[in-house]
Amino acid sequence: MTTICIILLTTFLTSLAVVEEVDALKTQKKLMGKVFGSDYDASIRPVKNASSATNIYFAFWLKQVIDLDERKQILTTAAGIKMYWVDEHFTWNPDDYDGIETLWNSSRRVWTPTLELWNNAGSETFMVDTTVSINYEGKVYWDALVVLQSFCSIDFFFFPWDEQKCILEFGPWIMSSKFVDMYVNMEEKEHVNEDINVGEFKVEKVTLDRYVHKFEAGNFTTIRVDIHLLREPLFYILNMIIPCVIIFAISMFGFILPPDSGEKVSLNVTILLSMSLFLGLSSSLMPPTASKVPLIAQYNIISMLLVTLSTVMTIFVLRFWHPGPGHKEVSPCIRKWVLGYLMKVLCMEDRFTHVIPGDCKLQPKYTSVRKPQHRNGDLYDNNTKYEMERMNSLEKDHSGDQGGWQGNQVDEGTYLLLKELRCISTNMRQLVEQKIDEEHDEDVNKEWKQVAIVINRLFLWIYVVLTVVTVMYFFIALMTRGTNHGW
Repeated sequence: MTTICIILLTTFLTSLAVVEEVDALKTQKKLMGKVFGSDYDASIRPVKNASSATNIYFAFWLKQVIDLDERKQILTTAAGIKMYWVDEHFTWNPDDYDGIETLWNSSRRVWTPTLELWNNAGSETFMVDTTVSINYEGKVYWDALVVLQSFCSIDFFFFPWDEQKCILEFGPWIMSSKFVDMYVNMEEKEHVNEDINVGEFKVEKVTLDRYVHKFEAGNFTTIRVDIHLLREPLFYILNMIIPCVIIFAISMFGFILPPDSGEKVSLNVTILLSMSLFLGLSSSLMPPTASKVPLIAQYNIISMLLVTLSTVMTIFVLRFWHPGPGHKEVSPCIRKWVLGYLMKVLCMEDRFTHVIPGDCKLQPKYTSVRKPQHRNGDLYDNNTKYEMERMNSLEKDHSGDQGGWQGNQVDEGTYLLLKELRCISTNMRQLVEQKIDEEHDEDVNKEWKQVAIVINRLFLWIYVVLTVVTVMYFFIALMTRGTNHGW
């Protein structure tokens, strides 16, 4: 008996639920019939007075920055868009329909504004088919998650410390503000997803503003969304900036490298090729139609010019270091200005020569620097000359007749000894002259090498000054971000 009562009670309650569900379904159908009557047309603007405008309240919520194509200058974002407007045909009293306050239906069955993303870079509109909610006051809420592609003017001047401002402008493309007017939904305060993933760019802020555009066809109102992006420069600092700075700093050591090593020019050429590689790497990231030359590109170009200048300077130094065969002595003016004044200004030590400022004459440190005038007889004293003359006269007498031996009282052994001494003296004089010539050439080479050392030190200081000026320029430019810079 108890089991039968339970079954009957369950059947009764189920019947009541079915009846209530049928009644609720009938009520919703009745409400839908009232709202979407036979005279409702989704293509007609939902106002009772044709002269009144439909106000669209717009809200934007950035979910993720998907990509920023620097070369094409296209920003791809995932965002949530919320809008609502008042449809004057969608009003009812909830008490007449069992307290129903909200209806849901497809956006195709209701009137929706023909809004467009004015700087759209894609082929599709963001007004996708979604489900709208309608409340009893006539407010229609349109809400959708969309992927947007928009053009973004990118300023690479401070790359990779750049801050980009990308604009998304939403508004009616056909209807002026006389018919469709746009407003910012002030009830929505959050415009950025708190859990947004930070990739290459960090989202600084997102702001919404209302703008009025005046055309001949009328005024058009739009909602402009400003997305402020800040690039994370760590990747580029580690992979581009630091290697470039290191390579550029190594070029200074080319002036310290001894000229005899034979690697000064090859080192500069290798550095120049490396700088060209980094210039190509940075230019591959830049738009080909950039209106401003980025700082990093300027740095690479100036670095290449300085390394090229360093190579030319090195060639000049090597030319002085290796003057070549048949070279001339250092001119008096070079002695005066390079080995005299310039050496003192650069606080350098004179290794081979000594120059009196104001005088163009070279004062040798060593006695072998100035070439002796041995051809005037300075090498031999009067006794040697007398003996040579006497030996010549004896040879003449000996060749005339044999009686000359007794007249000059010189036997044949003495004559042969003197003749041998004459040959030895002639050979010694030739050897001495050759040695003096070699020492003179060696001293001239040392003098040219001293000139090369002084000029190399001068070029080093010029290079250091130009490098410091270049670095200071870029530091000042980075400190004054926000102003207009460029070439």
